[in-house]
Amino acid sequence: MNYKLYDYKIEKILIENQDFLCLVSQKSDPLSLFLKLGDKLNNKGKILDSYYCFKKAYELRINSDDDIKAKISICLSSLALKLNKVNEAYKILSEALNDNLYVPSYKKSKILLNYILVLKKLKRFDEALDNILFFESSFGVNNINLFNLLTLKANILKEKGFSKNAVEIHKLLFDSSSNTEEKLVACCNILSIYLEDSNSYKLKEYMEIIEDLTYDYRYYNNKLYEADIYFSLFQYYKFIKDIAEADKFYRLAYVSAVANNNYNIADSCINSCFYINTKLKLS
Repeated sequence: MNYKLYDYKIEKILIENQDFLCLVSQKSDPLSLFLKLGDKLNNKGKILDSYYCFKKAYELRINSDDDIKAKISICLSSLALKLNKVNEAYKILSEALNDNLYVPSYKKSKILLNYILVLKKLKRFDEALDNILFFESSFGVNNINLFNLLTLKANILKEKGFSKNAVEIHKLLFDSSSNTEEKLVACCNILSIYLEDSNSYKLKEYMEIIEDLTYDYRYYNNKLYEADIYFSLFQYYKFIKDIAEADKFYRLAYVSAVANNNYNIADSCINSCFYINTKLKLS
């Protein structure tokens, strides 16, 4: 098998994923293999292995066309963000933006959106907001990126101390969306703001809405924010000292985070005192 021509790590990945051996052929160039393998591993939820493959592709990108360079930058930075490798993601995206790649606008917008996420994580909030304005003027806002972009904007405003402005944006997102999960995310973001303010009246108001939405959410398919939603509910019940409900949603958040490779929520769970009590371990 010519997969042995690749390094030990790639060889190990191929041995562990026999169904991907079809990607290896006598005519396969390494870059093409790393891209295809990275995509399939990512779809399979094997984030670390996918990250390694795209990292190898990144090292070979120099003579590639702009479309390939953009794909590598988007995929590798997204995986680096999931793995909390923020400085690495910043380097990758800065290079991609400086190269001014000649690619379709949807790829440029994805690079810029990831860059804004990185700036937020680095607490460079003013730069992040400037880039959101640039994003809106350059690409416009459609149904695909509206929710993510405005949620990001609201969360940055919250970090800067403009909680009222953040709440207004989340309320707008709640009112304008017909998507149960998006409504829950908007409500949970509002909930987190009122938790910080210890605003019991507002907390009760929004928890009544969340409880109704959570009932429907049980039957929702393709949950993208499940761990984040359950972690918000865990924080609320912990705040009101309802230990049984807090423990329930802690477990739901933790299991979902591990199953879906949500490293941010998994880390938050591990750093909570509830981690010891549940006796759950990352697999």
